Amino acid sequence: MKKLDFANQNALLDVANDLILQGNSVIPVQGDKNKLNPKKPTILWKDYQRRHPTSTEIDAWFANNSGAIGIVCGQISQLMVIDFDDEYTFQQFTCKFPQYADTYTVRTRRGYHLYYQVDHSVPTHKFDGGDIKGEKSYVIAPPSQIIGHCYQAVNSNARIYLSPQQTDEILNYFHIQTDNTNLHTLERHQSSQPNLTKIYDTLAGQLGRNNALYRVASIAQTYGIEQHLTEDLLIRHHITQPAPIDHPTETPEQRYTEAIRTIESAYSTQSVNYSSWQGLPNSIREKLLQLQHSTLMPRMLDVMQLAGWKAGSYFAMSELIDIATKYGLNRKSVMAVLTGRLSVINGQYVVGRQYVEYSDIWGLNSAKGGRPVEIMYRVPSVEQLLTLFDVKRSPSDLIMPEDVKSAHAYRLALHREYIKRVSPEVPMWWLAERIGVNVRTIQRYNVELSVQKTQNFAYFTLLKSNLDSLPKRTSKITKNATNGFWLETGDGYRFPAWRHIGSRLLKTQQSDIKLVVQKPAKLSLQPSAKLEPDAVWHSITPSQFVQLQAFRSCTDEKPRLKQVVDNLFQYVKQRTKRVRYYEMQLHFDSVISHIAKDDVAETITSYLFAYDQDGDVVKRPARRGIAFRMLKEFGNGNVYLALMDTHTEMFFALARHALRFGQLSTAMKFLLSALEEFPLKKPQFAG
Repeated sequence: MKKLDFANQNALLDVANDLILQGNSVIPVQGDKNKLNPKKPTILWKDYQRRHPTSTEIDAWFANNSGAIGIVCGQISQLMVIDFDDEYTFQQFTCKFPQYADTYTVRTRRGYHLYYQVDHSVPTHKFDGGDIKGEKSYVIAPPSQIIGHCYQAVNSNARIYLSPQQTDEILNYFHIQTDNTNLHTLERHQSSQPNLTKIYDTLAGQLGRNNALYRVASIAQTYGIEQHLTEDLLIRHHITQPAPIDHPTETPEQRYTEAIRTIESAYSTQSVNYSSWQGLPNSIREKLLQLQHSTLMPRMLDVMQLAGWKAGSYFAMSELIDIATKYGLNRKSVMAVLTGRLSVINGQYVVGRQYVEYSDIWGLNSAKGGRPVEIMYRVPSVEQLLTLFDVKRSPSDLIMPEDVKSAHAYRLALHREYIKRVSPEVPMWWLAERIGVNVRTIQRYNVELSVQKTQNFAYFTLLKSNLDSLPKRTSKITKNATNGFWLETGDGYRFPAWRHIGSRLLKTQQSDIKLVVQKPAKLSLQPSAKLEPDAVWHSITPSQFVQLQAFRSCTDEKPRLKQVVDNLFQYVKQRTKRVRYYEMQLHFDSVISHIAKDDVAETITSYLFAYDQDGDVVKRPARRGIAFRMLKEFGNGNVYLALMDTHTEMFFALARHALRFGQLSTAMKFLLSALEEFPLKKPQFAG
């Protein structure tokens, strides 16, 4: 598309006519003529979602009262647009799907628009970092000007055509549920042998790998697929999936064992028809428990699910009281949920309401003849609740009628189903926070459920080269103990893991000293015949220990990303104070290739050294003439070039740059790379 001067309304009219000829439906937009709301259409545009404007309408719109052009998305224009709010999200998508990147692209004020040709309906959705523009939406077309920024096409290629399957692939990447790929449609696959790997791939991006494996194994069980066939089909596919960036490193053997255990857990559970179970997602239950510190609202929503009430249907308070009484909830509980202190979150009613004059047995009725009523309530949909609480869709553990009879039974059921499904390795405080209780209550639940604990320890051998991975004890620290990690000698004695204690132990006992880290125990509900070992040991690197301490040293009980990044900055900063050099042997014929010229700048990042007859190091500036003289003095091949390693500094600078733009997760990745690049030791040279 061509650039235009917005003072020239004829040029604006030409662009609109070009878009109409290309099959688009266009509408006039305020633009910078309305500084307060520049993206607002100047007309009522609903009619143009079904028809194209006429030439007379176009002439009238863009004569003198419109400053920008909008393209109506959806089937009227056969257009779907991905609206990215920032460049980082845009680059992530194009790296993931390069086959969809070379399409018509527009640079917006904050991010990018990617245009795609579709011949099927695509609903408009929001995702974390932007929007999918489909039916009932529009986008600003180039070269419109919004708040001083001119929308420009940075890739003028034709729009890429997307089939329904390709559209679903993109929506699944953004964790958007569609009619073709949502969980329940996949699970209601009508073939005698469902495509388990396809279901796994879809669920893994939404629920995580282990949750997806458990869910798919449960689906396989409902179809009568034998356990060994499910293992043959899924395990190899499961263990080859890439792990999240912050996930602990696991060997293929560990992942294989975990996968076997997960599938066994799914098959040992009582057979449940998940294809008909559309319960409340766990993310909504957990959010309510954390916000309200009460089980009444999630229990009442689960009662509606157990009673078979459909989303959007209306009911009176008396009807809910009658149903709730059968499940062990009383009238006072219903009133607290519908009209009391628990009914409102973030200024909005959880259970929608509508004032009506009359109602009959079929629901709302505008004609007289029914019974008078003041308020009718509406069953909320899962999508409405996800939007209200700002959480993502998650698995829904099956809640039985006996589980909603009391607060204790409800929380116990959520804890039981989570352990059964995941076999978690998380801190006790996290499990407690998840369902809104304290740690002592979780411990009582574990005893009541006969939960089996497998202690989890990590270790590395303490050496002089990795001694500085241990923390220093400062005057601010009053207790001598190091919580969660310690030093252990070969004869079983334990010591606090401070650096000065580690140094003293290395002087008195040269070997067999380990730094041991106690990690969260693994919880499981396994049959007695399949008992887990009492403890599991695995090795870690000193850098991984530093990363773990950065997470644990957060002042808040639940680690915050910014605090973790700040702590990592301090660790990396301490280690980058020491300069590491690579040594390179020089010969007469290699001096010219390694030392470019006699420049003072060469001496900043490198120097020359050799050993004299007494074995002492002789250091001199890294200049070409000096190198030749040293080779004559000390002999060919007996002179070395020490090159400063700048990788760590580079990663450190990239992390600072990412932090400046608020990209905490990107900054953390660079810092972790810096830790891996810089060894936790003090050699003068790294060969």
